[in-house]
Amino acid sequence: MNEQMVWFALVAIMVPALPILVFALMQWNVARKLRQELAFIRCGEQGNRLAQCLLIRDRKTRLPLEIRACSALENPREVNCGKTCLPQLHRPDSAEARAGVVTRLVSKA
Repeated sequence: MNEQMVWFALVAIMVPALPILVFALMQWNVARKLRQELAFIRCGEQGNRLAQCLLIRDRKTRLPLEIRACSALENPREVNCGKTCLPQLHRPDSAEARAGVVTRLVSKA
C-alpha cells in the first residue's frame, strides 16, 4: 500500500509540471530559429538621426523580421513608427557595412 502512495504523489507532482515543460520546449524551439542583434541605422522618419535598434532576424535567411526597440523614439520599447528602416536591413552584411549599418549579436537566442 505504501508503494502505491509514492506513485500517487509522483503523478500528482508530474502532471502539473507537464505544461510548464511543454512551454519551455516551445520557447527553446522559437529561440533556435530567431537571432537578436543590435543595429545602428539612420532613421528617415526622425530626420536621418542615428538610432540604435534591437533587431530580430531569422537565423537561416538572416532577413529582418521585427524591430523590438529603437532609441530614436520617445519610448524605445514602443516601436509604433512606420518601420521604414527595415528595408535598409535586408541587405547582406557587406552591403550593410558600406551603407553605414552596423549590427552586432546581442544574444545567441
